[in-house]
Amino acid sequence: MIIKQTRIVNAAVLGAALILAVPAVAQIMPAPQTQNGIAFVTGGVGQERVEAFRQAASDYNLRATFTATGGAFMANVKVELKDAQGKTLVTTTTQGPFFFAKVPPGTYDMTASYGDQTAQRRLVVNPGGAATTDVSFNVPVNVQPGK
Repeated sequence: MIIKQTRIVNAAVLGAALILAVPAVAQIMPAPQTQNGIAFVTGGVGQERVEAFRQAASDYNLRATFTATGGAFMANVKVELKDAQGKTLVTTTTQGPFFFAKVPPGTYDMTASYGDQTAQRRLVVNPGGAATTDVSFNVPVNVQPGK
């Protein structure tokens, strides 16, 4: 009986240690949001969060990165994602340079807007695959729309 209790205690301690050892990625990634059954996440401001998004990228099969002139990362990009029938699935404003979504295989139209600039992308997600795109806006670094 004592051996069985010791094993249970040891298992509980090991389980607690594993829970506490959750990778830092899970701790700094924002919680996914859901619209129309589509889970998505935006963000990536700061080096730790950029790294967290890069590590989490394989968990999402539709990925977009937004940059300004010269490659600087951008936030506050308005994103609209539609399915092949034109139904709007997600409408959001990014909290950083990354927009990642989990979508069923299919064709999607993404519109990304910043200030008076708009970019359109058609993205095809094949079964077991992923679609990625980089959108660059002609915006000088450190300039926001309306300024």
